[in-house]
Amino acid sequence: VSLAWHNYDDLDIHVHEPDKTHIYFGHRSSFSTGILDVDENAGSGKTRTPVENIIWTNKSRMPEGVYKIVVNNYNKRETTGQGFTVEIEHGGEIFDFEFFIDFFKFLH
Repeated sequence: VSLAWHNYDDLDIHVHEPDKTHIYFGHRSSFSTGILDVDENAGSGKTRTPVENIIWTNKSRMPEGVYKIVVNNYNKRETTGQGFTVEIEHGGEIFDFEFFIDFFKFLH
């Protein structure tokens, strides 16, 4: 699972596993081998092309069931480039989900 965005905001990816384990910046790994690689733009905006990934290194240890993905804007720093893309790779297939805000719609 990958999260990408295009500004200096501090977005965070969270995954809730079927057994209620919560992987995020405060709990970066799980028994099922899920691992958050990096917490981009934490503390200060460092890049306009941040990416965070949660991967599972051992598929056989992943519990079956529903995995809930949450994106949290922990620190909003800009009004430009708002939105994000979540990409999920499973079984050789890639699924992309996008959320973008058209700021100018809110001005009218």
